[in-house]
Amino acid sequence: MGDILLTTPLIRAIRSTHPDAWISYVTKSMFEPLLHANPRINEVIQFEPGTPLAELGRRIRAAGFTHRLDLHGSLRSRMLRMLVPGRWRSYPKHRVAR
Repeated sequence: MGDILLTTPLIRAIRSTHPDAWISYVTKSMFEPLLHANPRINEVIQFEPGTPLAELGRRIRAAGFTHRLDLHGSLRSRMLRMLVPGRWRSYPKHRVAR
């Protein structure tokens, strides 16, 4: 939950810089209530824990996004990056330093 809340300023900055962008947010279904009322997000793509990563990858590929941002950097999100080729950006979380 904390990771989602910490992304709020970034979503605000992206929306400010790109007011016409379509912004989708991928998260587990249980965290969707934290995002559904955010006026800067156009769509929340939810998945249930245990959903095969290939299925989620197909949904994201089908959306045809031109830019993808991985703010989590987890093993799952890295695998998703391999399943959904294209332009990805990430943000270093400096786990080792922490």
